[in-house]
Amino acid sequence: MKTHIDALLARQKAFEDIQADRNSPVRLLSELATILPPGVALSKLAQKDQEITLEGTAQTNENLSQFLDKLGEGGAWFSRPELLVSEAQHVNPGGKLPVKAFKFSVKATFMRDPAASAAALPSIAASAAAPSSVPKV
Repeated sequence: MKTHIDALLARQKAFEDIQADRNSPVRLLSELATILPPGVALSKLAQKDQEITLEGTAQTNENLSQFLDKLGEGGAWFSRPELLVSEAQHVNPGGKLPVKAFKFSVKATFMRDPAASAAALPSIAASAAAPSSVPKV
């Protein structure tokens, strides 16, 4: 009986996690657009579980530093930003004279929506507190 209840609770939690993550791609792009400073352009975004990898170009090291600072101050959405690569290169935008820029790669953790996770906890606790509602086998 206890294993049956645990299995049901695990399924319920999995369903609630899927529901909470449903809007994650939209939230991720929205938050990045908010914190991206002028002079920084992203060219690639990859996500595996909660870890994201961002690649792009910054006009100056200061722009890149500002981006990392804002990513680190991302409130409840981003944590542990880590600069993986930063290398100077010359780019030729629109066939004009070459300009020095910095190609970079950054890794960070994109956190699950704290409000959705907190809202899921009471329903799981309520289900565990009322095992009498589970039919006896």
